[in-house]
Amino acid sequence: MAKTQKPATHICMTCGTETRKPKWCRRGSGIAEIFLWLLFIVPGFLYTLWRAERHIPYCRACGVGLMLSLATPAGQKLHAEYEDHGPKELVPYQWN
Repeated sequence: MAKTQKPATHICMTCGTETRKPKWCRRGSGIAEIFLWLLFIVPGFLYTLWRAERHIPYCRACGVGLMLSLATPAGQKLHAEYEDHGPKELVPYQWN
């Protein structure tokens, strides 16, 4: 029995790649978070909360953090634009 692919949920604004699983990354700096926790408990806690709420979807193909949900009007418009000529051919981005 063949598995059916689930539809994509995000589209990259840079390269047009559609994906169901973008790479999610936190904003801010982990080093700054550790520094704030070591020196100041309250600012460290607030910075940790801020970072935990700020996840950004990154494109797995080009590595840029400009992805739109296909459920939004802007995502649907971008999907229609790329549907005519397809996404750009890119070498997969190497995550360190």
